[in-house]
This record gives sequence, structure tokens and C-alpha cells, in this order.
Amino acid sequence: MSHKTNLFNIFSILGMSNSIASEIKNQLKKSNDLKEDNTSVLDDNPKSHIAYQLYNRGMIKFGVFILKSGQKSSVYFDLRQLTSEPQFLKQAIQKGYSYSGGSHNDKFDLVCGVPTAGISLATVFSLEFDLPNIWVRKESKNYGLKRQIEGKFKPGQRVLLLDDVITSGTSLRETITILENS
Repeated sequence: MSHKTNLFNIFSILGMSNSIASEIKNQLKKSNDLKEDNTSVLDDNPKSHIAYQLYNRGMIKFGVFILKSGQKSSVYFDLRQLTSEPQFLKQAIQKGYSYSGGSHNDKFDLVCGVPTAGISLATVFSLEFDLPNIWVRKESKNYGLKRQIEGKFKPGQRVLLLDDVITSGTSLRETITILENS
């Protein structure tokens, strides 16, 4: 039996893309990146403001990077560091979900973190929005209860997937396949 799966990605929520990252980079090159009232020029765009905060915390890097997919990128989003800043992580989850048009009234039964970085993001989302949380293993354990899905999941439930980065979508497809085949 197949169930509806809704994708949710923190980068799309925050508007994180190479274009926003390039905007930040261009603003940093300007000699005066503050307005007369000492606010950032990025404050007019809330998504850019969070991206700028990520950059200031070293979570957006510029250079030449080889991604898991083998693709080259001039921007690297290092959101795994968010777990070291719990208050900022909570703020990013709250604002990101709001910017995406999400609300407390959305009809999801569960949130699921895509292994591995999405697991901690989904945990924070679960606590913030009082939504049950599950996560999947890439492979079933061969000991204990031998589960591949941890948490209470029933086929037919609507699942909100949360991941840190999507390049080729392989991890998302693997997670969806595991959920759909359970």
C-alpha cells in the first residue's frame, strides 16, 4: 500500500540556493553593507537575513567543493553545524517553516528526518510543532528488533520529510522507498 509523502527541505524553506548565497557574497564585497540605521541590507528579505546569519556562523562557504553526488559547487551549505547552536537552530526551523507557507494547521501525521543530517532537524521540528517524529535506517538492523523505521509509523500516514541538503535527491528517494515499502 502506498501513502502520500510530502517533501520538506530546510534549504527550500530558507530560500537557500546558489542565487541567495551569491547575493550574500555580493553584499559582503560591498564596502558598506549597513544601512544608515545600522541594519543589514539583507534585512529587507527575511530569507536572505537567515542566510546571512548562516554565513556569519561559518555554515555557508564559498570555494570549489565536490558534493556527494559528484557535482562541483561554488557554494557549500554546512547545516550540520546548526546542532551546535540550539537557539539559532530553533529560530531557523520556526522562520523557515513560516516562510515556506507552512502553518500549525498543516495536515501531517509525522515528521521524518532523512539520514543522517535530517534526523536532528526533524527532532527539533517535532518538538517545536508537537508532531510525532520517526526516522529510517539505510539498512535494517540485524540484531534487537531488526527495525528499519524507528518510531511509530503506519502505512497511509502523511509524512513530512526533512533534510539538510538536496543535490541529486538520492537520500530522499531512498527514504521514500523505505516508507512506501513498509
